[in-house]
This record gives sequence, C-alpha cells and structure tokens, in this order.
Amino acid sequence: MTSPRPTLILAAAVVATGVHLVVLAYLQATTWMVGKLSRTSAPPDRRLALARRNRARTSRFIRWGLATCAVAAVVVRTGTGDKPPGEPLAPWRLAVAGFAAGFNAVAFLIESAGVVARRRLLADRGARLENHSMDKHDDEH
Repeated sequence: MTSPRPTLILAAAVVATGVHLVVLAYLQATTWMVGKLSRTSAPPDRRLALARRNRARTSRFIRWGLATCAVAAVVVRTGTGDKPPGEPLAPWRLAVAGFAAGFNAVAFLIESAGVVARRRLLADRGARLENHSMDKHDDEH
C-alpha cells in the first residue's frame, strides 16, 4: 500500500481550514444581521437567541476542526523533513492525518446543518419583517 503524498495532506488541511473560516464568518455575519434587525423591529423576538445558539453550536466544531487541521499539518510536515520524496510517512503520522480527515468530515456535516438552520432562520425572519411592514402599510391607509 502506498502512502498518500504529504503535499496532498497539507493541501487538504489548507482547503479544510479555508472552508471552516468561511462558514464561521458566514454564521457570525448572520448573528450580527439578526441582532441588528431585532433591535429595529417592534416586537422583540427570539431569533437573535436562535442565531447565537446556532453559531455557538457550530463554531465548536469549526474551532476543533481548525485545530485538528493545524496539528495534522504540523505532524505531516515534520515527518517529511529530511526524507527523500516518495518515502512513506510513519504509521502514527498517517493515523493523525486520518483522524483529522474523519473529524473534519463530521465537522463539515454539522456546519452544513448550521448553514441550513441559518437559511431557515433568515427566511422566517424575512417573512415576519414583510408581514410587519404590510401591517404597517395597511394601518396607514
């Protein structure tokens, strides 16, 4: 059995880190936006608490995913130090990279659930704002 190339493992860690950071920024922006909308709407609602809970639940996995990517990248990179190209990595280094890949796969599933929950939250929030503005418009006429 041939060992995966360390460059591919490092590239996968970089890509996974980028995806985690994009999703984290996406959820933080949603919390900020829902908070701003909650402050401007007349009846206070629980949407801000839901957005914060969604972000907190998802960001745990994002942070641990980032940590496992960093550890796997360091372990793989230090294992390739003076070795000639094509030389296999030590089994324990491959195990660390495999654990990071598995954990990040689970983290991506949880992140996708967080993004779906965010879409539902904003769709519901938009419908409520539209109904609120329609009620206001009807009151004026």
